[in-house]
Formats: sequence, C-alpha cells, structure tokens
Amino acid sequence: MRRFCSNCTLARDRAGSRGESVIIGKVSGLFRYPFKSMLGETIGHSRVDSSGFANDRRFALVDIATGKIASAKLPHKWGRLAELHACCEGPAVAVVFPDGAKIVVGDQILGERLSSFLGRDVKVIDQRRDGMALDRADPEALADDIHAIETSATLLPISQAAPLGGFFDFAPIHIIPSSSLARVRDISQSGQSDVARFRPNIVIDCDDQPAFAENGWAGATLHVGEVAFGVITPTPRCAIPTLAHGELTADTRLITKLGALNRVDIFDMGKLACLGIYASVASPGDIKIGDEVSLIRP
Repeated sequence: MRRFCSNCTLARDRAGSRGESVIIGKVSGLFRYPFKSMLGETIGHSRVDSSGFANDRRFALVDIATGKIASAKLPHKWGRLAELHACCEGPAVAVVFPDGAKIVVGDQILGERLSSFLGRDVKVIDQRRDGMALDRADPEALADDIHAIETSATLLPISQAAPLGGFFDFAPIHIIPSSSLARVRDISQSGQSDVARFRPNIVIDCDDQPAFAENGWAGATLHVGEVAFGVITPTPRCAIPTLAHGELTADTRLITKLGALNRVDIFDMGKLACLGIYASVASPGDIKIGDEVSLIRP
C-alpha cells in the first residue's frame, strides 16, 4: 500500500514556529462539502475546529463489495458522484439528485437510491475507521479517456493528517490562493478559474502574490480571522477536477496542463501536478468572508 505521508503525526501537528507576520490577502471564498466526492456549497462563515469546517466531509459512501471509500478519484467507477449535490439543511444533510429529488441522510431510501444511481451497492457512513482507503487513478493517464476502465489505481489511505472525524483525502483544510487560480484559468478549457473543480475550503484573494507561491508555504502558519492553520504540503491534484461539475463540462487534460506549469515533490509519490495547500488547524475559531490573511514563516 503506497502511503501519502510517512509521518502523519508530525504532519498533523506541524504549525510552524513564530516569525514575521506578513499580510497576504483576504478570504474571498468559503466552501464545505458535506459528502465526500459530491458537489458542495458556498458559505459565508464557519466554525473551525481540529476536524476542519463544521459539516465538511461529514459523510462518505462505502462500496459494500470492497469496503473501500467511494471516491471520484476513480472516475470509471465513481465519477457520477460529481453529479450529486450535498447540502446542509439545519442540522441535517441532504443529497440532491440530477432529477431534483432531495433525500435527507437518515432516510432509508437514500442508500437504495444512491446504489441504483451509481450502479454499485453502497452504504452511507459517518464514522471513519482506521485504515480506510480509496482508489486513486493517475489523472494524467486518463487524459484521453477520463472514464477508461483499464487503468491502474493506487490504494490511498484517507485522512492521514487529520484527527478523528471527517473523510478527508489527507488533511482537514484545503486552501487555494486566487493568484494560482488565475494561472489555471489561462490553461482551462473554459477560460475560467473553475474553483468548484478543485474543492477548496478557503480561497484567499491575494493577486499580488505570484502563481503557485503556496509551494513555499510548507511549515508556515496562516492566520485567518480567529483561526491559525499549519501549512503541511502543496496539494497534489487527482482526476476529480477533470470531471464535469454541474454546468462545468469535463476538461480531461486539465491536470496534464497544470503539471506542465507546476510540479512538486510530494512525500514518496514523486513530482505531481499541484495547486493549493493542505493544512491542519493549529488554533480553532470562527472564519468569514473578508477576514484578513497573514503568513508567518518558520
């Protein structure tokens, strides 16, 4: 089993030492994704604790046949997850299907409807067990056919740099600077930033920063409103951004084009196409649109 991080305890706790604080921008976007691999929702504020945003990656689907987490990182099997929209309705979470049907988690029919929609027997879970994993296809190997069946996949343990709770790829927080999104806009098929494709929790408006400046933030601390985040690593991109997302059509070569612009050594995985950073929560609090963002390097 190939691991994303060989020392997850260190990565989870690493928040960077105190140094000079530099204001780099403001929060321009906040997002949460109540169900893993489904479309999420834009929010104006959130409570943030060690497990990330409230209600973010709160639920996931398990493939009953294999015991693996269902993830659109393996498009030929789970790509249709990106056609579903998960949203919070008070304390409840609902799944909205393409035909407009909305079913709340806890309704017995949801598992049946999801299994029928995805073509595999699945069940909804809200508790992450140690050792849970998902299949991750190489997105660049799928550039000619995003739904190719004959493709190799890496078994990826989930949430290696996250505390209990939540079904995260790696860490509980994902942040993207606007300057890097602007560079992606130049190579995207739509000619737009397409932030929804990349599923961040936070977008920082910092257009005076160079594109991919976040590559050099590992080990630093980001202060955002009341919250402090410890930057762990640049975020390697999977196949999900190449899929259709709502009104955004598929862009099968997007990650290949991103890799031509920005590749970073990620642990033992080699040089991968990256955009944004993963972070842990060093100090909890509330966060909202417009909050000032400062960077403290170690």
